[in-house]
Amino acid sequence: MGINRQNFSMTWRLLMTGMAFPFFLKAQTNLFDLSLEDLSQIKVDNRFATLTRSGTRETPANVTVITHEQIVESGARNLDELLEIFVPSFAYMYKVHGSQMGIGGIISDRNNKILLLVNGRNMNVKATDGGAITERWTGTLDDIDEISVISGPGSAVFGPGAIAGVINIKTFNGHTFHGTQTRLKGTLGAQAFSAEIQHGEQLSDDLALYAYYGVEQASGADDDLAPHKVAFNMTIDRPAYNDTTVFEADKDFPFKTTPDMASFHSSPRHKIHLQLDTENLSVWGRYTQSGQASPTLQNLYGFSYHRYGDQYPEIFQDTGNAHRQWTLYAQYRHIINDEWSVESSASYMQSDIKTVTLHTDNGTKEWKEKDLNLNTVVRYRPFPVHAFALGISYDDTEFDPSKAPTAYKSLFQSHSHWYAGLFSLYGEYQGNMTDQITLFTGFRLDKHRFSPWMFAPRFALIYLPTPEDAIKLIYNQSVRHSDDADLYAIHVTTGEDGDIEKIDRTELIVEHRFSPHHKLFFDAYYTHHHVVAYNQLTLIQESIGTLDFFGLEAKYSFNFDKLDGFLSHCYTKQLDFTLDDPTLQYQNISASPYGYGNDLANWHDHITKASVTYHASPRFSYTGSLRIFWGLPGAVDMADYNKEVLDGTLLLPLYDESKTAFGTSAFLDLGFHYKWSEKLDISVFGYDLLGLFDEDINKRNFFQRTSQYRDTAPSLSLQLHYQF
Repeated sequence: MGINRQNFSMTWRLLMTGMAFPFFLKAQTNLFDLSLEDLSQIKVDNRFATLTRSGTRETPANVTVITHEQIVESGARNLDELLEIFVPSFAYMYKVHGSQMGIGGIISDRNNKILLLVNGRNMNVKATDGGAITERWTGTLDDIDEISVISGPGSAVFGPGAIAGVINIKTFNGHTFHGTQTRLKGTLGAQAFSAEIQHGEQLSDDLALYAYYGVEQASGADDDLAPHKVAFNMTIDRPAYNDTTVFEADKDFPFKTTPDMASFHSSPRHKIHLQLDTENLSVWGRYTQSGQASPTLQNLYGFSYHRYGDQYPEIFQDTGNAHRQWTLYAQYRHIINDEWSVESSASYMQSDIKTVTLHTDNGTKEWKEKDLNLNTVVRYRPFPVHAFALGISYDDTEFDPSKAPTAYKSLFQSHSHWYAGLFSLYGEYQGNMTDQITLFTGFRLDKHRFSPWMFAPRFALIYLPTPEDAIKLIYNQSVRHSDDADLYAIHVTTGEDGDIEKIDRTELIVEHRFSPHHKLFFDAYYTHHHVVAYNQLTLIQESIGTLDFFGLEAKYSFNFDKLDGFLSHCYTKQLDFTLDDPTLQYQNISASPYGYGNDLANWHDHITKASVTYHASPRFSYTGSLRIFWGLPGAVDMADYNKEVLDGTLLLPLYDESKTAFGTSAFLDLGFHYKWSEKLDISVFGYDLLGLFDEDINKRNFFQRTSQYRDTAPSLSLQLHYQF
């Protein structure tokens, strides 16, 4: 079945000519004659989570901001660990395609329900088994100025895919970083070594340069330090080879598995960032080469044992994923007058992806994506109390599956390349109804080449009764289309569009500042979720069912002269889950449709976190963080259903007697910082220290096969930071 790319994209290309035109305009206003104070008043909005200018207290979302100082003080070894420390409702689980992250109860077998941005540019991989995977597993984080995380839907502002949340990495530039510095870090336990160097310089009154390079060699922790376990007994005989392998419940695996917290095949991870900024133009290029070594899943240990004979267990070792990503980005901000401004961007990104679930032809996927994005936002503030924003964007993506996913192999052999496009129109109105009440309304319309139109509205009412209090009532509807490979396969084979995932979330946020040093944050939300996920029967992503749940998040923050930190607790409770197809025997969301429990199968109902930094003196400081995940009752329900109804399929969790695999997990990190001189800082970090007393307390489960888990290795690192 032929697809005429030209017919689809010609109209949008004509539109893009008009969209990109403001990008090349020269400002008619002479900005060089304005003072820095005047410029700060007319600068285009730099706030996260809104299209129009807003103060921090008025932000209509649950946003966590992680500063560079917090990144350094935490000693976090990668982005996943950093987010797990500071974002109250964030968690991640292992999976062979790479760690799967979730926010506020929403987690999937693919990282396609969270958007990951760098300086506002969407970095998600689009084809299959991708999503937010780049940027996440490298230990070189020194180029990051701050990270903003929205806990909850955000499609009205950021587009399809912002179902569970949005992560925006804001890098340094030549205006925000000056001088030259380097950082060296070596870790024992989960072994790694990294080196970073960066330089920022104001070349002239209007031109600033920033350059960064980081490299990491991560060999991780082997089975002795990070044992790999399952919660059930399994014996596999191979009479032809006179061999028997026994998997004993809650004991170390009987053969070598892939190291924990290692890069793919221990290959170096690289990151390069170059950026030039003028008053109204920003141009940057970024390159990342990363990946993660991940053990394969329990069903493959059993199903493939007989099939691969003498190759077993070698085909299960050194599995995981690798990726490279090149990005070029340019943004122009055109200030027309006090009321009008235009911001346009053009960017190109190429992603090379490889995943290895088995060392066989069918176990390897490899593909390339080339993505062009054009975007323009017009902002209008006719009066101080009213603001409008209207934007238009287009994504044009080319896919090249050199080693196609197994489910699409015959299809892709006859269609080696295909193209997709996404057209978007979005807008926002902000009205300051009174000095205390602000109204936000927003929308986004998106049309993918192989999907129906998608609509994402947002309404928010912000009430500031006192200088110490903020009350926010927010409604979001967000959307997501299936992965592009699924959409393409459905279109070619049936001529139809793929399913659209929708989520409706209503939340009440209350903030109260007791004093300049104490703040209490409370978020209660109800979610109605039309879930699109991988269907084991059809082998594609499609509508699975409707999920209703509510959540509570409470956070207490404090900041004194020498002591600062926070304490948080999150509670998530499933209310109802109804399958579209009652005959579907298994999925990864909940066992409740089968009459077993009423909890999410891959989420801890209770999550508690704490972080604290104590500045003992100008030279000495101490840091500590604790994350407690209180157990997976929904996984136990799924395991009971699996054993009693499905006779123990390895595609779902299992256990024999002990429920250790589904119990509490806790991770304790401690750090010590010493300022040796004006130029040299020395830091020592200890990670996963509770494992010194109980190795299973440090366990991290695998997504869906939660009876498979790994005890993470207690580790020690030394870090040197030198400013030239």
